[in-house]
Order: sequence, then C-alpha cells, then structure tokens
Amino acid sequence: MHLPIQKDVPLAPRTIFRIGGVARFFIEAKTREDFLNSILWARQYALPFFILGAGSNVLVSEKGFHGLVVKPAFSKIDFLGNMMTAEAGAMMPKASLLAMKEGLSGFEWASGIPGTIGGSVRGNAGCFGSNTGDLLESLEAYDSISGSIRKFSNRDCGFSYRESMFKKHPELAILSATFSLQSSSPSDIQKRMVSYSAKRVETQAIGAQCAGCVFKNVPWDSMSFLKRQRILNSVPELHPFKNQEHIPVALLLDALGLKGYSIGRAMISKKHANFFINKGSASSHEVSMLISHCKEFVHRKTGILLQEEIQFV
Repeated sequence: MHLPIQKDVPLAPRTIFRIGGVARFFIEAKTREDFLNSILWARQYALPFFILGAGSNVLVSEKGFHGLVVKPAFSKIDFLGNMMTAEAGAMMPKASLLAMKEGLSGFEWASGIPGTIGGSVRGNAGCFGSNTGDLLESLEAYDSISGSIRKFSNRDCGFSYRESMFKKHPELAILSATFSLQSSSPSDIQKRMVSYSAKRVETQAIGAQCAGCVFKNVPWDSMSFLKRQRILNSVPELHPFKNQEHIPVALLLDALGLKGYSIGRAMISKKHANFFINKGSASSHEVSMLISHCKEFVHRKTGILLQEEIQFV
C-alpha cells in the first residue's frame, strides 16, 4: 500500500487565515481509499490525526501539528431525484451551483460558504437563517476506533447551533452526506444566490485573510429574563433583535466599540465585527490574544461569555 504522505508540510498556505506551523505528516487524499488508509496508517503508528477541509474556520498554531493532517480531496457530487449526495471534500459553492443546475433549491445560501461538505456538516455551518443540518438526510462516516464505516441519520448527528456530535467525536471522519432538496426553477434559484452574494459583499470582509465568524451568536434563552433586561439596557442597539433566537455577536462587538480593534497584525474587521483579519504576518498568538480580549471585554460589559466558533489546531 503506497500512500502519498509528505513530511514537514507548511499548513499556513492551506488555511484562509494564512497562519500556522508545519504538519509533521500530511496527505491530500484524492480517493476515499487513500483517506481511510491514511487514518489507518496514523492509528498504526499511534499518531494523532486531524482532518483539514478548506482551511476556513480554523486557527493553526505556529507549533504546527505533530501527527498526520489529512486533507480530503475526493469530491464527487451525485443527484437522484431531489437528493444530493456529496463527498466530504466537495466545496459548498460547487454543490450549490450544481444543485441550481439540477433545479433543486435549498442550498442557495451555501454558494458563499468557503468550506467543504465534511467541515460544514461537522460544524453545522449556516447563514441567512439556514443550516447544513436542516437539509441533511443521512451521512457516512469512518469510525477510526472500530475500523468500520457507519451510517448516520439526521437525528443521530445531534445537530444544534454550530454543533454536531462529530465535534465531540473526532474519531469519526465524515465520508459523504446526502441532502434533501426541493424542486424549483434554476432561474429563481439563481436570483436567490445573487441576492445572498450581494448581501455578503455588502456586509462581510470578502477577500480578506479571514476565517469566517470567530464567535457563535448568543442564544437569548441561555440567560434569565433579568439578565436579558440588563443586557438590553446596557446595549440598546440589541433591542431590534430581542425577539430573535440569537444575539448577533457582530452587532454586539460593534456596539461595544470593538470594530477595527487590533493586536499586532490581527484586527477585527471594520466591516463585520465577528470577522478577524490577518493584516499580514499575524501570528496565531496575536489572533488568540484578540479573541481573549473580546471575550473579557464583552463579559465585563454585559456578563455574556462568548464561545468560539473557530477551531484551534
């Protein structure tokens, strides 16, 4: 069995942040077989493994990763009726575009998500009121402990806001996912995609070295009525959102004056305060310090303890 495993591979160029050290071992698995065998190889040598998708939503330390980094590059997308099955390495925008061509609606919001199917399922990625888990019918994952391929229904996956059971069980490696979509005309689907794209350009730091939202939005139901009132009194800009499910963290950080704040070469976007930008040669330490500063500042001002959406490696 020959696996194209490389040694001492820089991870920074493989992340959107362009930050991070070296992977002791690295493989771009172009087939499902290489993907499975590379994980078996890591287990054989008692090495930790990490699955790196498109490199969005991750912050890699300059210390690098002292095991095997596996990048799934198998990316086949198939359609059967209103079902779309996509392999883990398929990019969300490509899946969205192909679904449009098939006259299938539901994935329009994903046209601007710079991530893979596997990563988006794992983190239950979403925007504009839609989430990956809302559409998922079933998936296949490799259980690296038992060495078996397992099938999971939507209910098995434990989806919640930006969460799934795969975050808690890194031994499970997603192989493919099947989504249930709805019939619609390609022209109507395209109009919705264009609308979403325009909103992104208007509100997000498109093109910047930025890993997407750093913090999860805060659910109102996680706090008491009195705490809600205190927050609304201290941050009146949140009043228009008091009947929504979540407090938008971007608005919260903006209202507290943190837009544009920087530590070293890491800066909070002036356009979208939940996006942190690498202005050039920023370190993971600077980004981590900026995250810690925001958490401490927001907690001191409002009592809210922000939770990171970004993954640390």
